Parts: sequence; structure tokens; C-alpha cells
Amino acid sequence: PSNHTNFADIAQPNSGNTSYATQSGTDGIADVDQTGDDNFSNVIQTGALDDAVIIQSGTNNSSIAAQFGDDAIADVEQSGSDNTSEVTQIGNLNEGDILQSGDGNTSFVTQGGADELAIVTQDGEFSSSTINQFGTENGANVAQTGFDLNGNLATNASTVSQSGNLNVADVAQVGDENVSTVVQNGSDGAAFVVSGGAGNNSAITQSNAFNGADVLQDGDNNTSVAVQSGTDGTILVSQVSDDSSSIVTQTGDLTLSIVDQSGTNQTANINQSSAGPLGFASLNAAAQVNQTGDGNTANITQSGGIGTFTNAIAGSPLGSGQVANITQDGTTNSATVAQSGQSNIARFTQLGELNNAVVTQNGGDGDVLFTQNGDGNMVNVTQSLLAAPGAIAFAAPNQTGNNNASTILQNGAVTGFFTTQAITTQTGDDNTSGVTQSGSDDRVFVDQIGNRNMSTVTQNVGGVTNAGDINQSGDDGLSELTQSGDSNIATLNQGGTFNESFITQDGLTNTATVTQGGMMDVSTVNQMGAGNTVTVSQNP
Repeated sequence: PSNHTNFADIAQPNSGNTSYATQSGTDGIADVDQTGDDNFSNVIQTGALDDAVIIQSGTNNSSIAAQFGDDAIADVEQSGSDNTSEVTQIGNLNEGDILQSGDGNTSFVTQGGADELAIVTQDGEFSSSTINQFGTENGANVAQTGFDLNGNLATNASTVSQSGNLNVADVAQVGDENVSTVVQNGSDGAAFVVSGGAGNNSAITQSNAFNGADVLQDGDNNTSVAVQSGTDGTILVSQVSDDSSSIVTQTGDLTLSIVDQSGTNQTANINQSSAGPLGFASLNAAAQVNQTGDGNTANITQSGGIGTFTNAIAGSPLGSGQVANITQDGTTNSATVAQSGQSNIARFTQLGELNNAVVTQNGGDGDVLFTQNGDGNMVNVTQSLLAAPGAIAFAAPNQTGNNNASTILQNGAVTGFFTTQAITTQTGDDNTSGVTQSGSDDRVFVDQIGNRNMSTVTQNVGGVTNAGDINQSGDDGLSELTQSGDSNIATLNQGGTFNESFITQDGLTNTATVTQGGMMDVSTVNQMGAGNTVTVSQNP
């Protein structure tokens, strides 16, 4: 006390106590100790280097601390039920520390200034914390523990609102039905939310550039919603529970989202849109979803990406305007990617049975690569080229297993080199592959290894220099190829029994080569035009 200008020491050992302390000047201390029920404390300090220490033990306690100045500290400790604490600090380098133990606690912290810190610790049921910070380089830390166990009286709820740059919000919740909301308006912000228990809900909203959000949820029925608007934003979501849902929305350039989910019937939705002046070479985004379990759904929607964007996705850097990566391990999973823009990349890995993957790309330089390992899987790829000459649409599904199906539809409206290209590889029995290409410079490569395979390839609408290469090795395979255009080349190799091949080419300088090995093979080749060459070899 001798080192401070002002000193107030208030001790109230009885119930129903009321305390008022007002201090003006610098280096003041207010020490309030209340033991009993129905206590009330009000401390107002005006000046720099002030300290307020409030300790309340009992029920129905209420504390108000208001500090106006720099380098102030407010320390509030409440033990009991129905406690309420309100801390207001206006100035720089201030700190508010609230510790509440008991039921029905409520805490309000308001800070206006720079380099301020709010720490709220609540241990008990029905707790609620609200932190509002206005300024730069502020920090908010909330730790809540409550176990209502479906008593319908609610549990912990935390709301953090920060306005300014370089702010950090850290929220940890343990218990049932927890709710956390973080709003950051400014650049270089960081939000961390960790929740453990059933029925947790997390919502993060960030605006401006260089913001980051990290959400970890461990429990049942968790929901995470993260929204970012601005450039260079990053969102990381990890959910380990049943029936979890993650929604990510990013608007801006150079954004990255990664969602990891482990469980059944989980859903991940990522929506990314890039916008900026025309001619910019760096409007792009990257998204990745990893799911382990059955019945999960992953949806990625990206629009506006152009130029080159290098991201470390799944351990491998991919250069593209937009990058979408989905990994699913389980059965009856569903994955959807929709990309519109230029320089798009989609990567899929599905391990298990009865999985479904759908990709739609509209723009230029679309790249799709699939890996499916299991039975009864389905791939559907639609690519439409709208870019200048030289654009590329590349689709390469790779399926291993039985009863798989692959469908590729490519439409190109421009000319150039390898406008569209499709490669399909299937290993197993009863597989089906269908490829339809409409445009210029189309390429098709289909490999099927197994029994009772079926392949259908159609290239039309005035395509130039189309080429089809189909290889089937197995029994009861059927292949149909139809090409209309100039300089078409079709090559088919079938090995096995009951194979059938139909090749139709309409154009100039077409070449068809068919090789079949086995019993009861049927081959029909129709070529119309000049300079065509047909070579058919059956039962060599």
C-alpha cells in the first residue's frame, strides 16, 4: 500500500453487504472482500496504473468494476450461484480477469483501447460470458466448464466481439449444449474455439485480410459455421463426433479451408468465391475435406479463380486458380465439387463401397483426378471450356473394384491443343464407363480390366483431331465409339469371350484399328470420308 497513491481496503464478512469505492488519480488500489449472501460491489477508478481486486464468496453476488485509464487491472473472483460480474475498461494495456465458480454465473467485459486482455474462467453450470473489445492487438480468453446433463436450464455460452487489427480470441468449452460466437472486424485476427461435449455450436465471422479461424469440436451433434470476407483468409475445422456439420464461406483472394471429420452422417460444405479487378493473376482459393466414416457428405463450391495459386494440399503443392481436394474413407459417402473460373483443380480419393462423386467445372484449364477403391462406386464429371484457345479440360477417374460406373462429359467451344482429354481406368467386374466429348482436339483413353465391362465414347460437334484408345481385357465386354470430325483415330483391344465393338467415324483421314481375342467376337466399323484405314483382327 505504501507504493500506491490511493488505497481502499473493504472487508465485509456478513450477508447482504453493499460496497462502493471510487478512486481518482494514478496508482490506486481497491481491495474488496465479501463473504456471505446477497453481496454487491461497485468500484470506479479513474487514472493510470489502477488495480481492482474483488473477492465474493456466497450466492447472488454482483460486481461492477469500471476503470478509465491505462495499465489497469481488474481481478474478480466469485464463488457461489447466481453471480454476476461486469468489467469496463477504457484505455490501453488494461487487463480484466474474471473467475467464477458456481451455477448461473454471468460475466460481461468491455474494453476500449489497444493491447488489452480479457480472461474469463467459469466453472459450473448455466455460465455465460460476453466480451467486447474495441482496438488493436487485444486478446480474449474464455474457459467454460459446465454439465447440465439435459436439465433444460442451458449451459455455457460465450460471445466475443472484437473490432480492430491483430486481435486474438481463444474459447474453450467443456460440457453439454455449449454455444460460442466470435466476431472479428479487422485484419490479422485469429480465432480459436475448442469444445467438448454434446450439442456444441460454434460461429465465427471475420472480415478484412489475413484472418485465421481454428475450430476443434469433440462430441455429438456439433455444428461449426465459419465466415470470412477478405484476402488471405484461413479456416481449419476438425470435428470428432457423430452428426457433425461444418459450413465454411470465404469471399476473397488467396483463401484456404481445410475440414477434417471423423464419424458417421457428417456434412462439410465449403463455398469460396474470388472477386477483384479484371486482369488480376491471383484470384484463387483452395479447399480440402477429409472424412472418415460412413454416410458422410462433402460439398465444395468455388468461383472466380484465375491465375496460379500454390497450396500445400494433402502434402502436395498444386498450382491452380482453384484447388478442391476431398478424401473419404468409408461407405455410402457423397462428394460434390463445383468450380467456375479458370485454372481449376479437383482431387478425389474415396475408399469404400457405394460412394458417389460429382464434379462440375465451367471455364478453362479444368483438371479432375479420381481414385476410387471399392465396389459400387460412381463418378460423374462434367467439364465445359469457355476460355481462349489453348485451354485444357482433363479428367482421369481411376476405379478399382466391382460394379463401378464412370461418366465423363466434356464440352469445348474453343480450339487449341488438347482442348479436352479424358482418361478412365477400371479394374474389376461389371464396370461401366461412358465418355462424351463435344469440341475440338478431344482425347479419350479408357482401360477396363475385368469381366462384363461396358464402355461408350461419343465425340461430336465438329471435333478436330479426335482420338480414342479403348482397351478391354475380360469377358462379355462391350465398347461403342462414335466420332465425327477430321483426323480421327480409334484403337480398340479386347481380350476374352462375348466381346462386341462398334466404331463409327465420319470425317477425313480417320484410322480405326480393332483387335479382338476370344470366342463370339463381333466388330462393326463404319467410316465415311477420304483417307480412312481400317484394320480388324479377330481371334489371333
